[in-house]
Amino acid sequence: MDLSKGVLSAVRDGERAYVHVSAGSHAEPRGGGQGFERVREGLGGVALAVGATPDPVLRATAGLDVTVLYATTVRPFDEIGPRTAVLAADRADVVLVGPGRPGIAAGHVAETLVHVPHRLLVPGAADTHDEPALGRAVREFLT
Repeated sequence: MDLSKGVLSAVRDGERAYVHVSAGSHAEPRGGGQGFERVREGLGGVALAVGATPDPVLRATAGLDVTVLYATTVRPFDEIGPRTAVLAADRADVVLVGPGRPGIAAGHVAETLVHVPHRLLVPGAADTHDEPALGRAVREFLT
């Protein structure tokens, strides 16, 4: 989503807008719309990448049978994409990787999956800068 459209939409709706500026960039253009886009299909769990994290998440889950979903932002939170992916997976294990404090989007995921028994791993934002550590944490959690 165009950054200015997201901020203007939040202002118009009387909501707060969170803008995270990062020096990182994506290997491929991503995030043309609202909500989560499916980047990779898998059945062994679901990884949610938010903001500037899709490339580290894709590398951390390389070789794993995991669905990877990407969203430019968590607001407004797309409940349908993650819920659909988790219900389609063989295991309801979810990894949520995003910028900022780890708990911000975890509440959205918990609300979305309130009726689905699941496990949730939310590594800290610093872990996206330490890709080997992120990879180990994700692999230990999902395998």
